[in-house]
Amino acid sequence: MAFRASNKTPVVVYERLKSTALNLKTYTNNRITDIQAQGLDADELENLYETILQFKNSLSELSSVNGLAAYASDQEADPNYDVVAEFQTLSANLTDVADYIQGAWPKDANGYLLAHQFVNDTLTPREFTPGELTTLVTKMELVNSSIS
Repeated sequence: MAFRASNKTPVVVYERLKSTALNLKTYTNNRITDIQAQGLDADELENLYETILQFKNSLSELSSVNGLAAYASDQEADPNYDVVAEFQTLSANLTDVADYIQGAWPKDANGYLLAHQFVNDTLTPREFTPGELTTLVTKMELVNSSIS
């Protein structure tokens, strides 16, 4: 029989889940500040989209550990704390951010993203103003409100 080093325990996973959620909140707060100050260019928006999906996938993978919900409730000393419901809300809010970016990004008639143009022989990313990204900020703020 081999040493079981690959199984995940609720103790380790819950700490990692909380750490990942706090990192997500810091990331979205920073991005919201950037958006409100100067908007984003297409490359930054693509990076935001990919990062949101990475966070969602990481959180989803961690949340699948058996016994996590009971462990979280015990650790928070709150019998009414429903980690599953709270996680589902956070996950749905992350999905809303990703779906919004997909749906709102300007596309040509064939569905290709309108992201760059040549300016003086230089490939330049499209600029999205703070005003154009207001709905995105609102959706990102919902992500933040899902994390305390």
